[in-house]
Amino acid sequence: MIDSIHSQIEFQRNQLKQYEQLDTSLLHAKPASGGWSILECIGHMNLATELYLDQIEAKLPLLKEGDRAYKPTVLAKYFINGLGVQKDGKIKFRMKTMKAFDPSATGIPDDNGIERLYDNLKRVSKILYQLEGKDLRSFKVTTALGPVLKFNVGDAIRFISAHNERHFLQLQRIYKNVAESSDERSSAITAEMSRSPE
Repeated sequence: MIDSIHSQIEFQRNQLKQYEQLDTSLLHAKPASGGWSILECIGHMNLATELYLDQIEAKLPLLKEGDRAYKPTVLAKYFINGLGVQKDGKIKFRMKTMKAFDPSATGIPDDNGIERLYDNLKRVSKILYQLEGKDLRSFKVTTALGPVLKFNVGDAIRFISAHNERHFLQLQRIYKNVAESSDERSSAITAEMSRSPE
């Protein structure tokens, strides 16, 4: 499992690089159909990822040695499979974002969100190295639902990866939408400027 998530995180870091090159206007633009901008979507990933990373890093000294094959808990498997990307590239379940994890609620997008997410993905990679050969049930962390639902460290790392995979797919859709809208506006402006005066 750890090797698989290592590969996913590295893939996500490479995907993130393409957004560093975008014009600021595209990063802030929202799709014509509504929803988050690229920066807001990245902001959401940061908020959700940091919820787990902060807890995991604080509890790493509690890790125990272990060589048992990792097996997700029933509830974790349900949530992870539900939010992850399916083989056909589609999302199985749509979930309403809790206000605490909705960056648009503040109305102030994080202009450093891309760099922050890149750092968070590096934090995940560092944790993965520390989990090798350890019991992935060594401790639990609180989920976004609060104390009513907790994940062991193995479940939490899988959740982070699956959650981000879901939103990287969303980033692709947002970019496609806002880039097309930008091209259409540019074409319209160009056509207007090229008209001969009557």
